[in-house]
Amino acid sequence: MAKVLPVVESFSINCGRSIQDHLSGSSQWYGLQRCHHPQSLIMLDLDEFKLFNDVFGHVEGDTVLKEVASVLCTEARETDFVARYGGEEFAVNLMETDSQGACEAAERFRSAIEGRPWPHRKVTASFGVATMTPWPHIPQELIEHADKALYASKAMGRNRVTHIYNLLGAQLEGRSPAA
Repeated sequence: MAKVLPVVESFSINCGRSIQDHLSGSSQWYGLQRCHHPQSLIMLDLDEFKLFNDVFGHVEGDTVLKEVASVLCTEARETDFVARYGGEEFAVNLMETDSQGACEAAERFRSAIEGRPWPHRKVTASFGVATMTPWPHIPQELIEHADKALYASKAMGRNRVTHIYNLLGAQLEGRSPAA
């Protein structure tokens, strides 16, 4: 099972800062970058969750958030770092994972969330993925790229996975890793 921040269980504080701390404070980040090993970040946002809360209430919404956290932790590898990023957003840091592996993991998460029997209505999520090797050079850039890919997934109809390379491929030519 993946490493999980306690906040995923309690939902008492925003842990967006914690995923940033995990990325930037990690000696693994710099070791992976120095050795040109891949690291990927998945960001996901539950689709139309505000509407869910409006219709079914925040108590039911919190139950969904906990179940989504459980799905992510069950599907993640032991080396992955799962965190609630804020609101209905989560992040998964995947060490030693190239763009293809990260997209496969994101699709596994997406499918598991969509396929779970939910009590009130189907729950889906949109995913954005970014990969570092050797670019981007700083953790914040990895977060920004995953977030940009997430919003592209939402704009393209939700309940899908988008990698930043699919959006910026031509701009990144020669800078992106071979996946």
